[in-house]
Amino acid sequence: MSAAISSPLVVETASPGVDADGDDAIRNTARAIYRAAMEMFGPEASRRVFEDMETELMLLDDSDDDEPTAPLRPVVVDPTSATAVANLRRVKFEDGARSSSAEGCAICLQDYKEGDELTEMPCSGGHRFHRQCILEWLARRRSCPLCRHLLPGQERDTPMLL
Repeated sequence: MSAAISSPLVVETASPGVDADGDDAIRNTARAIYRAAMEMFGPEASRRVFEDMETELMLLDDSDDDEPTAPLRPVVVDPTSATAVANLRRVKFEDGARSSSAEGCAICLQDYKEGDELTEMPCSGGHRFHRQCILEWLARRRSCPLCRHLLPGQERDTPMLL
């Protein structure tokens, strides 16, 4: 079922002059959004929206707002890491070629196309990914997305900047 949305969704969660606080406000907002989604998209789509929203709200509720957040520290790039990333093997995808990741990129979940530039990780599986996908991945993690094999010279899977 598809619905055209011509204006933004406006949800009123409390009567004017009523100051709902804490969990009640969250529950009221969730119910109002669920009802609006039900009217606009039907029961199945609204159920999915509500489940996603409920998960997000639980995650937010679990965070402790009373504790101060630690200041962000800059991440220093280990030259070995930058060199290891620069030296990763590049290959062009050929339709007839078979490899452990011949179907498609496990990061973006897109099928490979003839001529796509892939990067092969140094793990025993030789896992391959779209070049841009693995570079973005390695900007956050120092390991293979499939088997968690660390890049050469790494002791643990910590974030890095490229």
